[in-house]
Amino acid sequence: MIRLLSILFLLLPGFLYGQEQMWNQIERGRENLFNLEFQKAEKIFKQISKDYSDKPYGDHYLSQTYLWIYLGNKDSLSLSHFEKFSKSSVVKAEKMLEKDKNNHELTLLLGWAYMFRAMSETAQGSSIDAFWASKASFSFFEKTLSLKPTAYDAYLGIGLFNYALSFIPDIFHWALNLTGLSADKEEGVNNIRLAYKKGKNKTEAGFHLAKVYTDYLLEYDSASVLLGKLIESYPRNSLFHYQNAIVQIQKNKLQNAEKSLKKVLSLNIPEFKQTNEFSKFLLGDIYFFRNDFAAARAHYENFLMNTGELDYLGIGNFRLGICYAMEGDTTLFKRQMILAANGNEDIADDVYASEKGSYLFERGISLERKKVLMMKNNLANGKYKTVIDSLAGFVETLEESELKGETYNLLAEASFKLDKFEACTEYAENTLKSNFKYEKWLIPRSYILLANVAIAKKDSELAGKYLKSASKTDDILYKDVIDAQIHQSKRKLNKLKS
Repeated sequence: MIRLLSILFLLLPGFLYGQEQMWNQIERGRENLFNLEFQKAEKIFKQISKDYSDKPYGDHYLSQTYLWIYLGNKDSLSLSHFEKFSKSSVVKAEKMLEKDKNNHELTLLLGWAYMFRAMSETAQGSSIDAFWASKASFSFFEKTLSLKPTAYDAYLGIGLFNYALSFIPDIFHWALNLTGLSADKEEGVNNIRLAYKKGKNKTEAGFHLAKVYTDYLLEYDSASVLLGKLIESYPRNSLFHYQNAIVQIQKNKLQNAEKSLKKVLSLNIPEFKQTNEFSKFLLGDIYFFRNDFAAARAHYENFLMNTGELDYLGIGNFRLGICYAMEGDTTLFKRQMILAANGNEDIADDVYASEKGSYLFERGISLERKKVLMMKNNLANGKYKTVIDSLAGFVETLEESELKGETYNLLAEASFKLDKFEACTEYAENTLKSNFKYEKWLIPRSYILLANVAIAKKDSELAGKYLKSASKTDDILYKDVIDAQIHQSKRKLNKLKS
C-alpha cells in the first residue's frame, strides 16, 4: 500500500456550490493549501466551518489540511485533528445526501473523504482498513458518474485507484478480490488523462499525470512541462520542486535536479519535514553520481541522522558505506554494509542494499569494482563516451562473472545513448551470458536494449521477440521499473508497426 500513499498524496477535490461566497472562500483556501501556506488555509477553512456549520465543506478541507501535515511529518496531533474533521464532514455529507439522493457534488465529496481515510490508514500501516476505505471511496466516485457522467474529476479518483492498486504485492491480491476493487494500470492512466483534459481540477490532475509520466510512461519531457507549470503557479510547494528533481535525475540533468532540491531545503516547509530529509538523500545521490564522495558522504550522513522514516535507510547506509570505501576507510565501510539491512523491505533499493551489502561485507570492494562503480556514476551523469573509453578494453580483464556482466551492461547502455547500435548489441548479448545473483534485472534490461536497437533499425519482428523474452523474467528486483521500460518499448514498437 506504500505506492497507494505516494500516488494519492496531493489530492484536492473541488466542487461547485450554490453559495458563491463560500465557494470563493474555499477557492482561496485551496490556493493557500496548494502553496503549502497551511496556517492561512486552516484559518479560512475554520471560518467556513463556522459560517456553514450544517454543511461538510469546511470540515472536509480542514481534514485534508491536517492529513497533509500528518503525512508530511507524522505529527500525531494532526492525525487526531484529521480523524475528527473527517468524521464530521462525512456525517454532515451523508445527512445531506439522505435528503438529496441525486446530489453528485456530495457523492464526489464522499469519494474524496474516504480516499483520504485510505491514505491515513495506509500511513499507519493498517492495510485492510485502507482497502475498505478505498472500496467506499471507489463506490462514491462510480455513483457520482452514474448521476453525472461529465463529472470528470471523479475519473481522477477512479484512475488513481486503478493505477495505484496495480502495484500492490501479490500478498494483498486476496483483499482486492474481497473488496471488488479494480487494479488496471492502462485504465488508470486513461482516466487520469481524461480528468486532466476535461476536469476542473487541473492542478492535482496535472501533478498525478506528471508522476505517471515519470514512473510508468517514462516520458520525462512531458513530466517536466507539467511540473514547470505547477511550480510557476505554486512556487512554495516543495513537493512540486522535489518531484521535478526526480524527473531531472532521470533525464541525467543533475545540475537542474540539484537546483530543485536546494529550493526544497531553502523553503524548509516545517510541515513537510520528511520531504526535506529525502531531498538531502537525493543531494547525496547527485554528488555520488558525480563521484564527489566527500560531498555525498556529508549529505547521506545528514539524511541518516535526521530522517524519521525507514524508507531509503538501507540504500542510504549502503551508499554512505561506498563513500567510506572510496575514501579508504574499511572499518566504516563494513559498519555501513551491516546497517544497510535496516531499510524498508517494500522498497527495491533498500532490498538491494541489504542483499548487496551483505555480499560486499564479506568480499570487500576491489579496485576493479571501484572503477566499475565510478563508471556507473558517469553513466548517470551523462558521460557516455567516458564510460566506453574506460571500460571497452577493461571488461575483458575481469574474472568475476557478475561484475563482468554489470560492466557489459554499462557499455551497452552508453553505446545505445550514442546510437552505437552494433556495439550495444554485442555488449547486451555478452551481458546475457553472465551469471547474476544480485543484479538479475540486467537480464530483462538487456533484452529491452536489444529490442530498442531492433526498433531503431525498424525490425519489428525481432523487437517483438526480444520484448517477449524480457517479459518472461518475474523473480527480480526493480520489476516495476523493468515493466515500465517494456511498456515504453512496446509503445515505440506499436508506433513503428502503424
